[in-house]
Amino acid sequence: MTIFLLFFKKAENQRGRYMSDDAFHGTDGPLSVEDRRHSSSLAKAFIEAGKELGYEEVDVNGGNQTGFTTPQVTMKDGQRFSSARAYLYDGKTRSNLFVLPKAFATKIITVKSNGKIKATGVEFNVFGMTRHIQARKEVIVSCGTVGSAKLLMLSGIGPKKHLQDLKIDIVKDLQVGHNLQDHIGNGITLLHKDNAVAPPHPLNFMAHLDFLFNGKGPYTSNNVEGMSFTASKYSENPNWPDIQIHFFGLSLTADYGIVIKPSIGISDEAWKQMSELCGVETALADVTLVRPKSRGRVSLRSSDPFTAPIIDPQYLSHPDDIKVFREGYKFAISISRTEAFQKQNITPVLTPCGNFEAETDEFWECHARYLPFTIYHPVGTCKMGPETDPDAVVDSRLRVYGVAGLRVIDASIMPTIVNGNTNAPTIMIAEKGASMILEDWSGIPTKSGDVITDAPAKTEL
Repeated sequence: MTIFLLFFKKAENQRGRYMSDDAFHGTDGPLSVEDRRHSSSLAKAFIEAGKELGYEEVDVNGGNQTGFTTPQVTMKDGQRFSSARAYLYDGKTRSNLFVLPKAFATKIITVKSNGKIKATGVEFNVFGMTRHIQARKEVIVSCGTVGSAKLLMLSGIGPKKHLQDLKIDIVKDLQVGHNLQDHIGNGITLLHKDNAVAPPHPLNFMAHLDFLFNGKGPYTSNNVEGMSFTASKYSENPNWPDIQIHFFGLSLTADYGIVIKPSIGISDEAWKQMSELCGVETALADVTLVRPKSRGRVSLRSSDPFTAPIIDPQYLSHPDDIKVFREGYKFAISISRTEAFQKQNITPVLTPCGNFEAETDEFWECHARYLPFTIYHPVGTCKMGPETDPDAVVDSRLRVYGVAGLRVIDASIMPTIVNGNTNAPTIMIAEKGASMILEDWSGIPTKSGDVITDAPAKTEL
């Protein structure tokens, strides 16, 4: 059992169908995980389609990730259960925790003495006033993959030339902001006939009451009817998936462009084609690259902490990502043509792309570049690695190289993105980080060892 699995289990309160699997799941943690409480006939059809193609229904968070599943979610009694509910709500009365709302960190305060650099506090802005707070032992940065990189660079910890260009005093030359990775998706729209999948009408008061009083009904659903993990022919290992498919019961046109269109940046030109499907029962086989090779970067736009940084993901810049995407589309099409899906009258909608013949490699490459969108899984900008790695920002105990009293504990420390959803792995990083802080300051030698590789990727949504 890897060290990482211990901390996954420590965080989890499994309340669903895997409660008895204590090899891979925990039941005493703060994070509630449940089975979905609402699904349509499409969910069952998805599992049956997988079996037709030779894939079993599996626990993708267990010993074998390859296969099909109906996903679990971080939910309790039908309501979303966030990490804030899991950790902060019950901890708000603790004497060693004080949460200051509306505070915006602008700089990590450092001092240099006898040739050594130490983080001593944080500068922040609250209600328009600049304030400073001193650290008794160390400063912990958990601002996320974009925010942590931004704060470090504003504090003079980052690529030397980049900071010099912005006239920021250099504290430590590290490759902060590089190694940005993300999961991107791009789906195939599917026509179907199951109107039970459609979102409830806003005036459907029974659906509201069912959710509020029973924790059931369509408002408990995240609309992911099924999920699969498979390895393309380009994967180094047939048991190491590089393609994930989120099978949504709704497509990008489900809300008539009110929320989805602006949230993922669909252009007006693309929407003209897509809007023809508004009001039609559609699903989405969202093909996701879970082991992308493309690398992007987060950089500062200016030295003003209130200016948004530059996020350059460089999606599909590595040619291998296009190859895997193509295989993912072909696999999604094969799912749509199974007997299980044909019984649901499911038909793929292949919007013309360029002048390429449908379902050719050129067509799928055009499709991949036409409307890719983020799954919001950015990681890697404060890379963890050995001191010999020129790109590493933190060591195996998440301490920033060359700056004493400073750690980064969030998804930004991942050297390589996990091949699954990043929510639970990020919570695991926090649990492991908290454990290491206690070890380091209690005087008790650590039992956790150094960097553990090949960690399982938990995939609750």
